[in-house]
Amino acid sequence: MQYFNQYYFSKEDQHRARLARPTAISVETATSSLEACFLQNIDESLKLVGKKDKIGILLSGGVDSSLLLAMLSRHKDREITCFTALTEKDDPDVLPSKQIAHAFNVRWI
Repeated sequence: MQYFNQYYFSKEDQHRARLARPTAISVETATSSLEACFLQNIDESLKLVGKKDKIGILLSGGVDSSLLLAMLSRHKDREITCFTALTEKDDPDVLPSKQIAHAFNVRWI
């Protein structure tokens, strides 16, 4: 934590954090709140596009893009296509991203 505070927060932020005395909550509560926030934002974003519009995701096979795909896949009425950008012919992202797309039964390019 010291490394994180030292390199990612300014001295003023560190001082404010010490004064704030944050309330401790359980991991389950924090996880549920974060998931609800993500899902709400995804739902609100999808309202901005038409019902028949397709959804494209840049899928690397990592945690972030896979989590986004998992949350978007709740919307069964939407057509989702995953794209993986290759930096070289035998890019290591190919297999994991392809497997994740297939696990969610979505088109992968």
